Amino acid sequence: MIVWACATVGCESAELFKAVAGEYERIAKTGKVQHLSNITWAFAKLECNADALFEAVAGEYERIAKSDNVQAMSNICWAFAKLECNADALFEAVAGEYERIAESGDVQGMSNICWAFAKLECKAAELFEAVAGQHKLIAGRGDVQHMSNICWSFAKLDYKAAELFEAVAGRTN
Repeated sequence: MIVWACATVGCESAELFKAVAGEYERIAKTGKVQHLSNITWAFAKLECNADALFEAVAGEYERIAKSDNVQAMSNICWAFAKLECNADALFEAVAGEYERIAESGDVQGMSNICWAFAKLECKAAELFEAVAGQHKLIAGRGDVQHMSNICWSFAKLDYKAAELFEAVAGRTN
């Protein structure tokens, strides 16, 4: 939580982040998915590269994808995309949870995941199809930023989603 708090307030402590990054094996193997989310988010927010840490976290792809925490999963994907770290196994595992992601009701989580996939140009047709199926939820609950991120993601990856775009357009008019 310390690095998350530092990143939240914009306080970049090089010594702290270096020390945390140095504990990459212990963090990845013993940290809860929420902890992995907080740490990777903090590093990405402050644009601190920590290749060994991110590689170790990516190695926990099964545990991350099978967690019941869509928000944590989405923050991890966002962090990898923000720092342009490819993690094919992680993204494939997350994409495999498309039903749970879409049915979670977590519009921000869907937004972060879609944005991350689009940013890294990872195709995941079933995931995007499932998200598009939640067009009423997205237009009803999503704020403009989340709706925008989702629509941008669909356009960037050239996925067609007429109902999604119509629902969002109707909401923002």
